[in-house]
Amino acid sequence: ATFIDLSKVYPYSKPTLTYNEEEGVYYKELHNEPQIDASNNEQLKFANVIVQVAQSQNLSTDPNATDYKVFLCHDTTRGGYYFTQGKAIPIRWEKTSDRGATKYYDMDGNEIQLNTGKTYIAIAQEDRTIIYK
Repeated sequence: ATFIDLSKVYPYSKPTLTYNEEEGVYYKELHNEPQIDASNNEQLKFANVIVQVAQSQNLSTDPNATDYKVFLCHDTTRGGYYFTQGKAIPIRWEKTSDRGATKYYDMDGNEIQLNTGKTYIAIAQEDRTIIYK
């Protein structure tokens, strides 16, 4: 998993992450341009990328409107992916309270230990496509 394309998840900003094997990090782009960290003027880079698939609900009072959504981030049944070191691992996540941590598990039920470094977490609407290669 050296390239993660989240443009189907976030069609406006079209984020992608590309793995740099020499550095062991994923570089992030938005709108086909490097996303720059304002604090150091460097492109954002992450050792870990988590795409957390979540159920959403439309909160609009207009039944035809679809632009006012909330993501349900208290769950124990949803999946996603953990990307690290150029690999993709299917995961399951759980969060049971507002103040509790979200925990991530591999498909054997073992809690995932994140690698040292920055972690990017994307919340993906469950009907959106996550592309990686």
